[in-house]
Amino acid sequence: MINESFIPLWETEKDYDVIILMGGRDSSKTNWTAKKLILKCLTDDYFRCILIRKNLNAVPDSQWLTIKEEIEDMGLGELFKFRQSPHKITCVNGNGFLCRGMDNPDTIKSVKDPTCLWFEEDIVYVPERDYTVVTQSLRSSKVKRVQEFITLNPEVEGQDYQENWFIKKFYGERAETEDLTFQGRFVEMVEDEDEDGNIIEVEEDVSYTVHHSTYKHNRWCPLKRKARHEALQRTNPHLYKIFTLGLFGNKDKEGLFYDTFERSKHILDARYEPTRSLHITWDFNVRPYVSLGIWQYYDDREQNPELWDRVRRKQGDFSRLVVKIDEIAGVEPRNRTKYVCEDFLKKYGKHQEALFIYGDPAGKQEDTRSEKGGDDF
Repeated sequence: MINESFIPLWETEKDYDVIILMGGRDSSKTNWTAKKLILKCLTDDYFRCILIRKNLNAVPDSQWLTIKEEIEDMGLGELFKFRQSPHKITCVNGNGFLCRGMDNPDTIKSVKDPTCLWFEEDIVYVPERDYTVVTQSLRSSKVKRVQEFITLNPEVEGQDYQENWFIKKFYGERAETEDLTFQGRFVEMVEDEDEDGNIIEVEEDVSYTVHHSTYKHNRWCPLKRKARHEALQRTNPHLYKIFTLGLFGNKDKEGLFYDTFERSKHILDARYEPTRSLHITWDFNVRPYVSLGIWQYYDDREQNPELWDRVRRKQGDFSRLVVKIDEIAGVEPRNRTKYVCEDFLKKYGKHQEALFIYGDPAGKQEDTRSEKGGDDF
């Protein structure tokens, strides 16, 4: 009924508040979740599951349809009713599934006595505050805790995955590794009522388990799909890492100017070091903006051991390190060199070390941006 690597999770999921399944494509994580929830719906005395996506209109074609197809494939269709307006699934024993979207959180919080939630795929694009408000607002008199099932793809769009709130919350530094099956817990501050009805904050212990899988864990994956997964290693190593190996990465964008640039490899947090020289690079455009890049330079590890080692873990050995710590973009109406200089001085006007200035040749030309007889430099 399920793939072998998921059997331990099948037995232990009841011990956790949050169950996260993450991995590559064709890994059967969605299949496992649907079957587990169907069994709970059939056998629990009381079961009410909320199927959630970032937008409600995505649920019918994802979790709702998946559960319907799994029920029918198992020959259990006569035990369920599938309603489409609004979308819901009801079992003959009175249990069932409701559909909701994070685009209207109030409809989630208003569900009476839920037993669990299933977030599918786009949880990483939901604001952390919305997630927290929803999950902390749900109460049930039928069960001790409302469980969360989360199925997650490792590709993140729009920001560096290391900075995504969900990945930081549940994965932390593990997101940079291949060790992505583990258990954890953290303490969350939540609102509650005391005996007098006053609102108080209490500590709530949250336990979670994370399961990682790839197509190799799915015995039903067709040979042609397997071949396509492996072909990515030769044709697109970036997608091979995400789709085939099921490891975290940023959504690849076409037409990159630097074709060897990788977000996961070349971007990380780096602080401004007041005791180091600043190197600033100008691009004297007007459209789309005047660009001022702010850099610092290290030619040996002793100048910043902590940063040097973090970069080496991402990129391997190197002999010199140049770090872009900031950029000031002078957009209209402040798309003039003078205004960008003012913005630079606000942030770095107290800098005491050397300042090196670089710029493109256009900065030597007289034009309407400068006083007569002068240029941008």
